[in-house]
Amino acid sequence: MSKTSSLLQRYGANINGAVAPRVGEPATLGDAPLPDRYANAVRARQFAELPVDSIAAESQARSEFDSADLARLAESIKRYGQLAPIRVRFDETRATWIVLVGERRLRACRLAGLERIRVEFVDRAMSEADVLAEQVVENAVRADLQPVEQARAFRRLMDLNHWTAQQLAETLNVEPTGVYRCLALLKLPEDVAARVDSGEIKATAAYELTKLNIADDQREVAERVVSDGLDHKATVAEVTRRRTRSAQAGGKAKTRARMPAEQRFKGSRGVRLTVQATAKHSMEDLVADLREIADRLEAHSQADQAA
Repeated sequence: MSKTSSLLQRYGANINGAVAPRVGEPATLGDAPLPDRYANAVRARQFAELPVDSIAAESQARSEFDSADLARLAESIKRYGQLAPIRVRFDETRATWIVLVGERRLRACRLAGLERIRVEFVDRAMSEADVLAEQVVENAVRADLQPVEQARAFRRLMDLNHWTAQQLAETLNVEPTGVYRCLALLKLPEDVAARVDSGEIKATAAYELTKLNIADDQREVAERVVSDGLDHKATVAEVTRRRTRSAQAGGKAKTRARMPAEQRFKGSRGVRLTVQATAKHSMEDLVADLREIADRLEAHSQADQAA
């Protein structure tokens, strides 16, 4: 007998009549026939309830849980009940059920004083990459992760599967641009990254900070964003000013890689780009100019939408 079947025998009596049976099973709700409105429903036997204290959590993509947010969710659960089940898998080594998706709801149910929690059993074998992928889809794509947490989860998933950022975007069905911008946050020093995840610095401003190559410059601009309340436009201007100053300071020679005079690129949506450079241009010049052009295009797009 599988672990799921065993648990259903112990805890699943409450769902025996919750939905209509599979084809060939009698249509009953307890001892009474089901109304016709359940005629096309199919019983999902992987759902049941477990004692809250019988479920453990580990290796979640999400590592930080806001206490105020948990308190609000707990109050909602007290008032309206648990609206969505969590997903759990059985860990043979530890002989216990582990949260696959829904640790925040589990914590809130405990805080609300619930003795039992609705769960969906995941009975298939799962690799570490499979587990992380489910957590990233649940948390990151549904905006449950903080920006740098999300970037770390993306990077870990890419490393486990040997994916490029483009492959990650295609697999998760998210915008490639969003993945690239998110991964850029990993360039920030830990203290600045912490201010991003705490909400002091918005993700859009944090992305602008990643265009600075010196950690101290990133810290200084981050401090101005917080203390002076710089908006996005002012942050872009300050970052641009510092990059220009850095490029001009001391007239120091750059280490230049030999670059072809013309390079052609094709994006994931079929947009083609031809880049022309001269002998005086470095790879740093190329990347900086492409970023500047992208910023201009984005500004024009935003202006057109506002018009």
